[in-house]
Order: sequence, then structure tokens, then C-alpha cells
Amino acid sequence: DDAKAAYEAEPDDEVLKGQLNFFEKQVDKTRANAEFLDALAPRVKSGVENYTGAMTFQVQDVAMEVDFWTKACGMRVTSDVGSGAERVATLAYGQTSLYADDGGKAALVIKQSTKPPSAEGERTTDVGNILSYIQITVPFGLRVSQIYESGGDLLYGFGYFDMRSPGGIPVRGQVATRRDPLEVVALNVKNVKEAEKALVAKFGYVAVKPLDTNKYAPKSPLGSRLLAFSSPTKTLGILLQPSRENLRRGDVFDGITVVSGADVFADADVFADVPFFSQSLDAFQRAPGAS
Repeated sequence: DDAKAAYEAEPDDEVLKGQLNFFEKQVDKTRANAEFLDALAPRVKSGVENYTGAMTFQVQDVAMEVDFWTKACGMRVTSDVGSGAERVATLAYGQTSLYADDGGKAALVIKQSTKPPSAEGERTTDVGNILSYIQITVPFGLRVSQIYESGGDLLYGFGYFDMRSPGGIPVRGQVATRRDPLEVVALNVKNVKEAEKALVAKFGYVAVKPLDTNKYAPKSPLGSRLLAFSSPTKTLGILLQPSRENLRRGDVFDGITVVSGADVFADADVFADVPFFSQSLDAFQRAPGAS
């Protein structure tokens, strides 16, 4: 109201006009998000529909990893608890709660690796090759200088960004507008049909063709399938990609958390060598991600 009043008093002020336009767009964006969650939250709570809520990783340097995701990729820390080997940082592109107007954003949970050092005293981690990449779609330019300053790496940067986090997590970034910028976790699997069938049966995922909306980025391999709940354009999706390589999960990627109306935190079910954790909505509200 103050911005609108100021602009009405000085309608020729371009700065005020820009500020008012930005504010109005943010209000519209928050309103649309709240309407989406008003429909989604009751369905998750009642068990009608599930929700891909988080991904969990273990890294050697939590501080550097958090710097990369916040300063280079624009995420924000929603929780940072513990210290040393007990430290767990949770990041998202907004609030994770399904009951907040700007919430419903999937979480990235970063834990301190407990892998012991090698005989030479080095602390190395194996990212494996089951995790192909995490895709983020942000409405602003990715901060190239911060990619390097935070200890990450930029492998390609024309039309899309091919990055590696300090912990070695492969990240694909692009600039566009999306309800939740945390868009896809792409997994390499031996048999896409079997993995799709198992995940649909267990959690109720809906499988569609990959969206592949960026004409500059590599297309998904033939036979890939995108799994999501609600809408593949609005929530975090799982992209299953066929691979003939000898696949290994490594020790960085901990797994994926599916939020449901269940009352308990279930043990992980493993699909295509990837742990999928079932977390109740109430538990997710308190602390997203696998414990």
C-alpha cells in the first residue's frame, strides 16, 4: 500500500514503478502458491496423494556445501542444527511447510559425512554414478563467481549451467520461472520400466515423458521417464534414465524422502539401489528429510 501510494503521488518515477511492479508480481506469485498448497496439503494429510519432500546428502565440508547452494544457487537455509559430525543443514527455495503461503518447497538436506579417513589420512567421498544430476530452475541468473568462490566448479555455461558442488554433487541449472526451483533429481537405472512400476506401486507416482523444455540442454536419454505427484511442472520430480554402466550409489547421496499421511517414519525402501524414505507429514513439518 505504501509503495502504491508513493507511485500514485509520483507516477513518473520509474524506480517506484519498477518497485511496485515487482511487489505486485511477488504478491501474485505467493497467492498462486498458497492456492496450490490449499489443494495439496489436505490430499497429503489424508493419504490420497504423496509428495516428494527432500533429498539427503553427506559431504565432507557442510559449510562449503551450504555456501555453494545459497550464494551460487540462491537457496536459503531453513534449519541448521548440531555441530561437527552431528551437523545437519536443511536448504530450500522458500519454506518447506505445506501450510505456509510461500511454502511447499522441496528440501535439500546436507549432513556431515561420517566416512573415516583413508590410511593416508585423506577424507574423500564417492559421489557414484546413480545420481545423474539435480536440476534447478531459478528466476534469476546463477552467480558464476560464487560457484568458484564456494569451492564448486562450472563445467559448461551456455544456455544452461553444468556445475559440481564442493561435495561433488552434479547440478544442472537454468534460468526460468517455476513454483519450486528445485525441479528434478535425475537417476541412472538399469531398468526404467521395472523402477517405474515399483515406484508407482509403492508411492503412487504418475509417470510421464521427460519435459526437456530447455533447447540448449542435453535431451533425456531415449526411454527416460519422469515421475511426479500433483504436477511435474510444480513439484520435485524423479527422472529415471536408462544406463548400461555399472552403477553405484557411492557415499554422498543418501536418498529421497516421500511425504505421506502415514503416522510413522518408515525404514527405507530401496528402488534401483536408491533409498526412498517414507516420512509422515507431521514429521516433515518439524524436520524434512531422512533421519
